[in-house]
Amino acid sequence: MSDEATLVSHGCDLHVDGAAAGRLAALLSEALGVGGPLPAVPFIFAMRLAADAVASAAWADDTGDGRILLHESQTIRSFRPLAAGETLSAVLEGRRQAPTSGLVMTAADGAGLPVIEATTRLRHGTAAMLLAARSGMKSPARANAEAFSIQSRPLTASIVDAYAETSGDANPLHTDEILVRSLGLPARIVHGMLIAGLAEPALLAAGMAGRLSELRVRFIAPVYVGENVRLTITRQPSTETARKARIVVSIDEGPVACIADALVEA
Repeated sequence: MSDEATLVSHGCDLHVDGAAAGRLAALLSEALGVGGPLPAVPFIFAMRLAADAVASAAWADDTGDGRILLHESQTIRSFRPLAAGETLSAVLEGRRQAPTSGLVMTAADGAGLPVIEATTRLRHGTAAMLLAARSGMKSPARANAEAFSIQSRPLTASIVDAYAETSGDANPLHTDEILVRSLGLPARIVHGMLIAGLAEPALLAAGMAGRLSELRVRFIAPVYVGENVRLTITRQPSTETARKARIVVSIDEGPVACIADALVEA
């Protein structure tokens, strides 16, 4: 791959599929093992819209040199709740320059008002990098007494497959068992955004009711299919109208897989 940047700017219309949103909400509740009044269109449905925008742009981020695409970080801002059945006007802007790529998807409603902004950072890496990330993982810092903690159910193959279909994220690291074994990985990797999506029901379970309006996630190490994760939520200094929380996601009550910062509007 050349070190020169490859740019893309693409406009498209995106439809908020209410049926797919409902399946995603049910899947998140199943994976975390709690019920609860998730919105009709869950917060991370924005990633389905981002995937649709990428597909519409026909922008394949493939190095072609044996490397694999790793999700490094994700920020989602929601300016208002998504409504099932609505159509948004979106713009996708991308920049690819080894060893990283960045994508920004912005979406507005019919009045031109902003609805969603999703910023994705990807890295072109190797399976060895994933294995090293797991072997070098550190245990999370000790949570304070006021932190809320909840453990997911095992993130089974059926859950991961259902998320791949619902989200439109068919990265073979998540879906192709033969490929991941050939790379020396012990199992398929759970979608980072499936794990990040557990933040919304976990915040509700922690008593932080309100509208999740921003989520910033940094992915540290992979979670393999069949493992479960523990989400530890620590409230941060907040205002009367917006509450902040740090979410540390650890694997099987052990080392850290990702860290997220959430903003919940009252």
